[in-house]
Amino acid sequence: MSETMKDNSMQKLITFVQQGWPRSVDRVPHEIRVFYGYRDELSVQGGIIFRQDRILVPYALRRKMIEKCHVSHNGCEATFKLARANLCWPGMSNQIKNIVKNCPVCTKFASSQPNPPMMSHQIPIYPFQLISMDVFFCEFRGRKQKFLITVDHYSDSFEVDVLRDLTPESVIVACSRNFARHGKPQTMLTDNGTNFVNQKMKKFALEWDIEHITSTHHHQQGNGKSEAAVRIAKRLLKNSEDRNRLLVCTITLEKYSK
Repeated sequence: MSETMKDNSMQKLITFVQQGWPRSVDRVPHEIRVFYGYRDELSVQGGIIFRQDRILVPYALRRKMIEKCHVSHNGCEATFKLARANLCWPGMSNQIKNIVKNCPVCTKFASSQPNPPMMSHQIPIYPFQLISMDVFFCEFRGRKQKFLITVDHYSDSFEVDVLRDLTPESVIVACSRNFARHGKPQTMLTDNGTNFVNQKMKKFALEWDIEHITSTHHHQQGNGKSEAAVRIAKRLLKNSEDRNRLLVCTITLEKYSK
C-alpha cells in the first residue's frame, strides 16, 4: 500500500476508480489511459488497486514481484502462471519474458534442455477474449492481394481484412478497427512472422494491454486455429469471385469446415 501511495499514476487511477471515469479516453491523463479499456474491472480496497481479484502492482515493485514469481527458476511458463494468478500491470508478460530470458541461472541450463512441449491455450469464457491472427495471400478481384485473418477462439468466427501492404502499420490499423468493433482481446496468438514480431507491434500490444503470444519454432501448429480459418477464407474468396457475390467476412468455422 505504501508504494501505491507514493506512485503518482496509481493515485490518479484511484481517483478515477472512486469518482468515476469520463466518457472519452481523451480526457484521461496519458499515463493511465492504458487502464481505460478495462476500467469496469478495477476496484480499490485498503488503498490497493485490484483488477478483479488480482493486485495492480505499482511501478516500484514490479521487478521485485517478477523475481519472487521466478524464484524457483522454472522458466517463463511457470513464472507467467504464478504471476497471472495474483498480479497484473500493463506489459507484465513482456517484462517477465525479458527478465527470465536474461536470467543467468536459466541461461546456464537452457542449452541442455529438450524442446519444450507445445502448450495448450486457455479456454476463453467470453467473445474476443482470445484471438489468433495470420497473414495470407489470395487471388481476389483480378490480382493477388494480402489479407489479415483474425479468429475468435470463443465463437470460432473470424474477420478477414484486406491489407494495403505487409508493414506493421497496416496490421495495426486492421487490428484497431476490429478491436473497436468487437472489444479489446486479452490475448492474441500469432506466428513469428515479421508482420507480428517487431517493435511497433510490441508497442501496440503494450499500449492496449494485450498479451501477445507467438507460436514456438518447434510447434508452429500452436497457431492452428488461424491456419484452419485461412484455408476456409481462401475457398470463400474464390467462390465469391466465381459467383460474383460479395463476401461476408464473418463466418463460423464450424459451419464451413464440414
